[in-house]
Amino acid sequence: MFSKNPTGERLEQGDLSQGMAEHLHRYKIAEMFCSGKKVLDIACGEGYGTNLLSKFAKTIAGVDIDNQTVVEAKLKYSAENIQFAQGDTSNIPFPDSTFDVVVSFETIEHHDKHDEMITEIKRVLKPDGVLIISTPDKHVYTDLKGVKNKFHVKELYKKEFIDLIKGFFSNTTILNQKFITGSYIYNESSKTNSPKIWYSGNFNKVEQTVRPEGEYTIVIASNADLTIPPDLDKESFFIETNFIDKLTAQFKSLSIRYKVGYAVLSPLRILKNIFGKTGK
Repeated sequence: MFSKNPTGERLEQGDLSQGMAEHLHRYKIAEMFCSGKKVLDIACGEGYGTNLLSKFAKTIAGVDIDNQTVVEAKLKYSAENIQFAQGDTSNIPFPDSTFDVVVSFETIEHHDKHDEMITEIKRVLKPDGVLIISTPDKHVYTDLKGVKNKFHVKELYKKEFIDLIKGFFSNTTILNQKFITGSYIYNESSKTNSPKIWYSGNFNKVEQTVRPEGEYTIVIASNADLTIPPDLDKESFFIETNFIDKLTAQFKSLSIRYKVGYAVLSPLRILKNIFGKTGK
């Protein structure tokens, strides 16, 4: 289908981007709470996340403000336990205490009715229900980069966001997410590395995987006794900040080029989707 929103602000199945990694990782975390549950994915977009969670949830509803998006989602994802509906974060079209879990990723910054949104979410959640919600930290996302996302209406600083949620829910766990690109080095013989969980996948499935196999081998050798520095017993990361700066610069300057390129490539994307489905 031709995207009516070729901005990168709404992730679509088939997009390969920083946003893909971030969103799929979030849905994998949400999956842990959804097994056998009644789930709501509010601001579900084209529905790929709703579809992912449907493989674990008892039932799941995807709600989006744009009616045409909902129509297309119904055509694209048709599992028996999925339903899609048009609705607003301040007016969720379901009765009180309907859902065990509500998921909302990167939604709240797109409007300024924050209290109304969380009030509605709490209303449709069962008393013991779980909310899993994310938003960018304005300090890191905007202030440090010096970039203003024109699609964001009201961003929140981390403390503001946490305080908002704590105003409605008595128990919270805070997770932090950061996209990084860089060099990863680990000592395969070390017994002191802290446990890590690795995930990989695509828009159809995200699953736990093994630690990535090293592409390069580094050997430290001597005929004398080797004293290994303690830091070499730890996994280490070198973050490529220039790449992050490049992404930021592209966000600033390539909007028109992105839209033109997306329009040119859309016929190819349509053919890929068609033949990809018929080849299954």
